[in-house]
Amino acid sequence: MNRSCSACKTSKPEEDFGRDKHNTSGFTNKCKECRNQYYRDKTKEKPEIYGYGKRNAKSKEKRREYYARPEVVKRMRNAYFIKTFEITLDQYDKMLSDQQGKCKICGRLGGDIRIERLVVDHNHVTDKIRGLLCQSCNRGMGLLKDSLEILGKAINYLREYD
Repeated sequence: MNRSCSACKTSKPEEDFGRDKHNTSGFTNKCKECRNQYYRDKTKEKPEIYGYGKRNAKSKEKRREYYARPEVVKRMRNAYFIKTFEITLDQYDKMLSDQQGKCKICGRLGGDIRIERLVVDHNHVTDKIRGLLCQSCNRGMGLLKDSLEILGKAINYLREYD
């Protein structure tokens, strides 16, 4: 089925129009070609408003500063733990102190920066939290599919070639 573009006034197939759920027809009034040209012209006229100039760099820097604030980091981490593991940041901190800040498998000390923090290990079937692990041990458990059988075979393999 063809549609008429409100900008170039030509009849084109529906594939040449973008989707618009707010329009009763379900399509934009302008074809993709005309819409792209409209936004290119708009960007050239006022690059400080519509372009990728200083305005965007300033807002990017503001966002970076905002998300670096300790209270924001804490709030976001708390929301992450609640959504992902149904525990609070305080519960995570208690687990961390119970484990003396060390990985429950290898005993490596967790750090403050994101890549050194201990991660929450849980059973993927029951969703029960088992403890806090370093990134390496957590990945190892995942790669062994949390299987006692596979882990046992891996132990036997290591013993055989030790």
